[in-house]
Amino acid sequence: MLLVAAIVPLSLSHMHSPELSEPTEHMPLRRMFKLAPLGVVAAFVSGIFIGSFYALAPLYASLTGLSSDDVSWKGHGDGQAYQHPGIHLNEIADPA
Repeated sequence: MLLVAAIVPLSLSHMHSPELSEPTEHMPLRRMFKLAPLGVVAAFVSGIFIGSFYALAPLYASLTGLSSDDVSWKGHGDGQAYQHPGIHLNEIADPA
């Protein structure tokens, strides 16, 4: 319900996205890997870990005896709890 309430002011605003000064082009994965191999590998591995966690955590919670409502509320709360420290650290590292 709060998400819907948060979307209402955004949908009523008349702001447009900024125009790009130069056209952007698609970067092939091979070129991206040549420029930043650690970044590509880290993004791939973290995607696998996070995907498997969010796929298997509700299954584990339901097998331990939690109801469907408890599993959904716990998953939502955990998602918020895991994002908050990252957001806070990002604000400290790049305050602009």
